[in-house]
Amino acid sequence: MSHYYLLECPPLVNEKGEALMEISNCFRAGNIRSWCDGKEPRADTVFPAPLEIEFETFHGYAGPPRELVDVCITLMSKRLADTLVEAGVSNIVFYPTTLKNKGTGEVYDYRAFKVVGLVAAADLEKSKWESYDNKPVADTSFEDLVIDESKATGSGLLMFRLAENFSALVVHEKIRDAILAKGINTLKFIEPKDWVHA
Repeated sequence: MSHYYLLECPPLVNEKGEALMEISNCFRAGNIRSWCDGKEPRADTVFPAPLEIEFETFHGYAGPPRELVDVCITLMSKRLADTLVEAGVSNIVFYPTTLKNKGTGEVYDYRAFKVVGLVAAADLEKSKWESYDNKPVADTSFEDLVIDESKATGSGLLMFRLAENFSALVVHEKIRDAILAKGINTLKFIEPKDWVHA
Protein backbone atom coordinates (compact mmCIF):
# COMPACT_ATOMS: atom_id res chain seq x y z
CA MET A 1 0.00 0.00 0.00
CA SER A 2 1.27 3.47 -0.83
CA HIS A 3 1.88 6.06 1.83
CA TYR A 4 1.36 9.79 2.06
CA TYR A 5 2.92 12.64 4.02
CA LEU A 6 2.14 16.27 4.74
CA LEU A 7 4.86 18.47 3.26
CA GLU A 8 6.06 21.49 5.24
CA CYS A 9 9.12 23.72 5.49
CA PRO A 10 10.11 24.86 8.99
CA PRO A 11 10.80 28.58 9.44
CA LEU A 12 14.42 29.67 9.57
CA VAL A 13 15.21 30.51 13.20
CA ASN A 14 18.29 30.69 15.42
CA GLU A 15 18.87 28.75 18.63
CA LYS A 16 16.73 31.28 20.51
CA GLY A 17 13.81 30.75 18.14
CA GLU A 18 14.24 34.18 16.55
CA ALA A 19 13.36 34.53 12.86
CA LEU A 20 16.36 34.76 10.55
CA MET A 21 14.49 36.08 7.54
CA GLU A 22 11.24 37.67 6.51
CA ILE A 23 9.80 37.61 3.01
CA SER A 24 7.90 40.66 1.79
CA ASN A 25 5.10 38.48 0.51
CA CYS A 26 1.47 39.33 -0.11
CA PHE A 27 -1.59 37.46 -1.27
CA ARG A 28 -1.89 38.80 -4.76
CA ALA A 29 0.17 38.91 -7.93
CA GLY A 30 -1.38 39.62 -11.28
CA ASN A 31 -5.03 38.58 -11.05
CA ILE A 32 -4.45 35.45 -8.94
CA ARG A 33 -6.21 35.94 -5.62
CA SER A 34 -6.05 32.52 -4.02
CA TRP A 35 -2.95 30.34 -4.23
CA CYS A 36 -4.18 27.42 -2.15
CA ASP A 37 -7.66 26.76 -3.52
CA GLY A 38 -6.55 23.89 -5.74
CA LYS A 39 -8.15 25.42 -8.80
CA GLU A 40 -6.67 25.73 -12.27
CA PRO A 41 -5.59 29.33 -12.97
CA ARG A 42 -8.03 31.21 -15.17
CA ALA A 43 -7.33 31.33 -18.88
CA ASP A 44 -6.89 35.11 -18.68
CA THR A 45 -4.35 34.94 -15.83
CA VAL A 46 -1.91 37.84 -15.92
CA PHE A 47 1.36 37.43 -14.06
CA PRO A 48 4.56 39.51 -13.91
CA ALA A 49 7.45 37.75 -15.65
CA PRO A 50 9.37 37.29 -13.52
CA LEU A 51 7.77 38.29 -10.25
CA GLU A 52 10.30 39.88 -7.86
CA ILE A 53 9.86 39.53 -4.10
CA GLU A 54 12.27 40.97 -1.55
CA PHE A 55 13.31 39.46 1.75
CA GLU A 56 15.24 40.70 4.77
CA THR A 57 17.65 38.75 6.97
CA PHE A 58 18.33 39.11 10.68
CA HIS A 59 20.91 38.08 13.29
CA GLY A 60 23.69 37.71 10.74
CA TYR A 61 21.94 35.12 8.58
CA ALA A 62 23.58 34.93 5.15
CA GLY A 63 22.02 31.82 3.64
CA PRO A 64 19.29 31.23 1.06
CA PRO A 65 15.55 31.80 1.60
CA ARG A 66 13.26 29.04 2.81
CA GLU A 67 12.89 26.18 0.34
CA LEU A 68 9.10 26.32 0.44
CA VAL A 69 6.66 29.05 1.49
CA ASP A 70 3.09 27.80 1.55
CA VAL A 71 1.21 30.92 2.63
CA CYS A 72 0.27 34.11 0.79
CA ILE A 73 1.89 33.78 -2.64
CA THR A 74 3.12 30.19 -2.48
CA LEU A 75 6.80 29.85 -3.41
CA MET A 76 9.40 27.13 -3.83
CA SER A 77 13.01 27.00 -4.98
CA LYS A 78 13.69 26.15 -8.60
CA ARG A 79 15.57 23.03 -7.51
CA LEU A 80 12.52 21.78 -5.64
CA ALA A 81 10.25 22.61 -8.58
CA ASP A 82 12.55 20.73 -10.97
CA THR A 83 12.67 17.75 -8.61
CA LEU A 84 8.88 17.53 -8.41
CA VAL A 85 8.50 17.63 -12.19
CA GLU A 86 11.23 15.00 -12.65
CA ALA A 87 9.47 12.78 -10.10
CA GLY A 88 6.23 12.87 -12.06
CA VAL A 89 4.21 15.68 -10.48
CA SER A 90 2.25 17.19 -13.36
CA ASN A 91 -0.51 19.17 -11.62
CA ILE A 92 1.44 22.28 -10.60
CA VAL A 93 1.46 25.55 -12.49
CA PHE A 94 4.74 27.43 -12.02
CA TYR A 95 5.54 31.14 -12.43
CA PRO A 96 9.14 32.41 -12.66
CA THR A 97 10.00 34.38 -9.52
CA THR A 98 13.11 36.06 -8.17
CA LEU A 99 13.69 36.37 -4.43
CA LYS A 100 16.01 39.28 -3.69
CA ASN A 101 17.95 39.89 -0.50
CA LYS A 102 17.04 43.46 0.35
CA GLY A 103 20.35 44.05 2.11
CA THR A 104 22.87 42.44 -0.22
CA GLY A 105 21.03 42.48 -3.55
CA GLU A 106 21.69 38.75 -3.97
CA VAL A 107 18.99 37.02 -6.00
CA TYR A 108 17.62 33.47 -5.97
CA ASP A 109 15.75 31.59 -8.66
CA TYR A 110 12.33 30.58 -7.32
CA ARG A 111 8.88 29.68 -8.58
CA ALA A 112 5.50 30.90 -7.47
CA PHE A 113 3.19 27.91 -7.79
CA LYS A 114 -0.36 26.63 -7.71
CA VAL A 115 -1.07 22.99 -6.97
CA VAL A 116 -4.11 22.06 -9.08
CA GLY A 117 -6.28 19.43 -7.49
CA LEU A 118 -8.25 19.03 -4.29
CA VAL A 119 -8.74 15.50 -3.00
CA ALA A 120 -11.20 14.62 -0.23
CA ALA A 121 -8.83 12.02 1.17
CA ALA A 122 -9.37 12.39 4.92
CA ASP A 123 -10.91 9.39 6.62
CA LEU A 124 -13.36 11.39 8.72
CA GLU A 125 -14.56 8.39 10.73
CA LYS A 126 -11.04 7.65 11.95
CA SER A 127 -9.72 11.23 12.14
CA LYS A 128 -10.23 13.65 15.01
CA TRP A 129 -11.58 16.83 13.47
CA GLU A 130 -13.90 19.77 13.96
CA SER A 131 -15.31 22.55 11.85
CA TYR A 132 -17.20 25.66 12.91
CA ASP A 133 -20.08 24.77 10.56
CA ASN A 134 -19.64 20.99 10.91
CA LYS A 135 -18.77 20.78 7.21
CA PRO A 136 -15.34 19.23 6.59
CA VAL A 137 -14.36 21.54 3.74
CA ALA A 138 -11.45 23.96 3.22
CA ASP A 139 -10.54 24.83 6.84
CA THR A 140 -11.28 21.76 8.94
CA SER A 141 -9.21 21.53 12.14
CA PHE A 142 -7.38 18.24 12.64
CA GLU A 143 -5.57 16.76 15.60
CA ASP A 144 -5.32 13.18 14.38
CA LEU A 145 -5.58 13.05 10.61
CA VAL A 146 -6.01 9.70 8.90
CA ILE A 147 -5.59 9.58 5.14
CA ASP A 148 -7.89 7.23 3.24
CA GLU A 149 -5.19 5.89 0.96
CA SER A 150 -7.67 4.38 -1.50
CA LYS A 151 -9.08 7.87 -2.15
CA ALA A 152 -5.63 9.43 -2.35
CA THR A 153 -4.35 6.76 -4.72
CA GLY A 154 -7.57 6.87 -6.72
CA SER A 155 -6.96 10.54 -7.52
CA GLY A 156 -3.95 9.56 -9.60
CA LEU A 157 -2.05 12.53 -8.11
CA LEU A 158 1.35 12.33 -6.45
CA MET A 159 0.85 15.72 -4.81
CA PHE A 160 -2.38 17.50 -3.94
CA ARG A 161 -4.16 19.75 -1.48
CA LEU A 162 -6.56 18.16 0.94
CA ALA A 163 -10.13 19.20 0.19
CA GLU A 164 -10.94 19.16 3.90
CA ASN A 165 -8.14 21.65 4.65
CA PHE A 166 -6.50 23.56 1.82
CA SER A 167 -3.34 24.23 3.84
CA ALA A 168 -2.52 20.52 3.85
CA LEU A 169 -0.05 19.81 1.07
CA VAL A 170 -0.01 16.04 0.64
CA VAL A 171 2.74 14.12 -1.15
CA HIS A 172 3.13 10.45 -2.03
CA GLU A 173 6.16 8.66 -0.59
CA LYS A 174 7.59 8.53 -4.13
CA ILE A 175 7.86 12.31 -4.05
CA ARG A 176 9.41 12.30 -0.57
CA ASP A 177 12.02 9.81 -1.74
CA ALA A 178 12.80 11.84 -4.88
CA ILE A 179 13.29 15.03 -2.84
CA LEU A 180 15.59 13.33 -0.36
CA ALA A 181 17.54 11.65 -3.17
CA LYS A 182 18.35 15.12 -4.53
CA GLY A 183 19.91 16.04 -1.18
CA ILE A 184 17.19 18.54 -0.32
CA ASN A 185 17.09 18.35 3.47
CA THR A 186 15.22 21.52 4.33
CA LEU A 187 11.71 20.06 4.34
CA LYS A 188 9.60 18.05 6.77
CA PHE A 189 7.52 15.06 5.79
CA ILE A 190 4.93 14.70 8.51
CA GLU A 191 2.96 11.55 9.18
CA PRO A 192 -0.75 12.44 8.90
CA LYS A 193 -1.40 11.36 12.50
CA ASP A 194 1.21 13.88 13.66
CA TRP A 195 -0.12 16.78 11.61
CA VAL A 196 -1.97 19.25 13.79
CA HIS A 197 -3.89 22.14 12.27
CA ALA A 198 -6.22 24.05 14.57
